[in-house]
Amino acid sequence: MTILDADAGPITASHYIDGAWNGGVSGSREGRTFVVRNPLDDSLVARVGAGGAQEAGAAVAAAAAAFPAWAQLGPGARQQLFLRAADIVERRQEEIIRIMAIEGGASRAFAAFQIRLSAAMLRQAAGWGYLPYGDMLRSDVPGRTAMVTRKPLGVVAGFTPWNGAFYLAWRTFLLPMAFGNTTVIKPSEEAPLTAGLIHAEILEEAGFPAGSFNVVTHAPGEAAEIAEVFFESPAVRCINFTGSDRTARLLGERAARSLKRMVLELGGFNPVIVLDAADVEESIKAVAFGAFLHQGQVCMNTRKVYVARELHDEFVSGLAERVRGLKIGDPVDPAVIVGPLINDQAVARIEERVRDALDRGATLVTGGRRREGRI
Repeated sequence: MTILDADAGPITASHYIDGAWNGGVSGSREGRTFVVRNPLDDSLVARVGAGGAQEAGAAVAAAAAAFPAWAQLGPGARQQLFLRAADIVERRQEEIIRIMAIEGGASRAFAAFQIRLSAAMLRQAAGWGYLPYGDMLRSDVPGRTAMVTRKPLGVVAGFTPWNGAFYLAWRTFLLPMAFGNTTVIKPSEEAPLTAGLIHAEILEEAGFPAGSFNVVTHAPGEAAEIAEVFFESPAVRCINFTGSDRTARLLGERAARSLKRMVLELGGFNPVIVLDAADVEESIKAVAFGAFLHQGQVCMNTRKVYVARELHDEFVSGLAERVRGLKIGDPVDPAVIVGPLINDQAVARIEERVRDALDRGATLVTGGRRREGRI
């Protein structure tokens, strides 16, 4: 594939199953695609395969077949693979940053931040195979000691999000793979390139064995068919989900019926408290960064600020001034801090929250309406 080598034109990409692009899966969805558009101007970014149950089943089967060999691979061999992947991430960072901007609206600063975290985590994972994998326990039998060892589960399926997509995708599957599990990833349809397909290209270049890592993409509104395969397949031993608490409740209920293990990373409310002894200028910088990182679309963004009464006026006026100074526009521009929201639903949601706050007596000190499009 040439996702990372693509020029300014649209990218074509599809599932990565058993070490092959498009997965070699035939059926009713063969050749079917959906489009990914730039949230800034709706220009075409990519045409991506629209998979379903057949692709998901093939990916799970490939991961299950690859599991025994991957689980038995020595820590040194696995370490070299992760280190090579880290080198590739750093070597190709400009290409990755560009795709994060045009697919998900990530600013250069936010994209570069994800690159640094991802490369660091890959290098950490390179050493995890050497960690102790068991415990020595006392036995009730005199003169004997019990030994408990930990073994990989098998196939781990992951749902990766569109916001902070590049880093959060690594975090979804890297730990399971480092400890001998094979994986199948279903990236968000909002950012299938940076939430999974780019990772497949990187791992393929690094030399990861076929089937150890698989990606199945789907069109908007068609995730349920793939999720059902994950829940129904006995080969899938654990499901890792990063996203909203609303979706997590649905997935958790479904997992309970299958007695499937779930790992959940959900949103936070993330308040900031500014006490009367605080440095106001530093507090303003921290809040502006926390609130506007990736247009406020990350689970760790600042949601509410509590300010000591005696600092209130100074803080509010200073924060408004700083926010007015943030450059807004095309995230491909390195100077831009705030890019577009991911879709029209996100824009409508924020506009409704602003209206609701004003109706309830809030005072608007800056902004309050979109400039153009999704900005």
